[in-house]
Amino acid sequence: MKNSIVFLVLSTLLYSSEIDIYTNSFDKTDDNESSKTIEQYVSGLFGLKAYHTNYLVISHMDTAPEGDILQEKTNYIKTETKFQISLRGDFTTNLFDSTQIWTGAYTQRSYWQLFVESEPFRETNYMPEAFVTFPLNHQYDEYGIKAISFGFMHQSNGQKEFYGPDGLLDDPSRSWNRLYTKAYFQWNKLLTNIMIWYPISSTGSTNDNADIVDYYGYGLLEMKYAHKKLFTSLNARYNVSTNKGALELEMSYPINNSKDIFYYFQGFTGYGQSLIDYHNYVNQVGFGISLSR
Repeated sequence: MKNSIVFLVLSTLLYSSEIDIYTNSFDKTDDNESSKTIEQYVSGLFGLKAYHTNYLVISHMDTAPEGDILQEKTNYIKTETKFQISLRGDFTTNLFDSTQIWTGAYTQRSYWQLFVESEPFRETNYMPEAFVTFPLNHQYDEYGIKAISFGFMHQSNGQKEFYGPDGLLDDPSRSWNRLYTKAYFQWNKLLTNIMIWYPISSTGSTNDNADIVDYYGYGLLEMKYAHKKLFTSLNARYNVSTNKGALELEMSYPINNSKDIFYYFQGFTGYGQSLIDYHNYVNQVGFGISLSR
């Protein structure tokens, strides 16, 4: 299982750089449509695009996370491998004389204790979402706004509640749902996204993260700046009523002038780095490679 996951991550990160080389080895047919069909089959492309950053990093935290408390205690260490896979599929329509882009997306972020015995996955967060985007086609360029999205997002760690003989001993399950709206802005080299969400209450009998908004807040500010080949992103969350939030910095630069593989740096400080420890303050840095920006 471990080896298959490693292969999946590495092949995902290197896949697009090999597509052209692979498909160019096959001969063209006597008509273009047949050639395109064969290219679809050989390349395995099926219309998905990168959504959030796809990356693989060696990550280091200032404090070691707590181990598993349902079975034997696992002694986690401060250094681990962290990777994210994030994909989207788009469908464009023109209803009511207006263009919309309907999108389904999936993001998975895993925290892998690669350097301890048995190499356990400490936590994996899953985030499917669906949203519709309305491009504004330069109608409001004086304000810099380029598009508006409305969507639904689910986030969980895929765990189940654990009941002991005396009732609920521990609940490692973390999940929440959000409705959101997002506005996209551009001022020359600076891209800014403002996202505001409304949390939807859990329908279960228990809710182990009922206070999650205290740490995540009600929105996200993303600022992205392109300086030639260097791309920098700063994300900020903050809840004014609890004085809690987070800052995340990402930087990427092409490896040897590659079009699709980048050196990648990530820094995080604050709450909510992962769902399992959303209420713990974490400082983390990581360095590795990314496939998208």
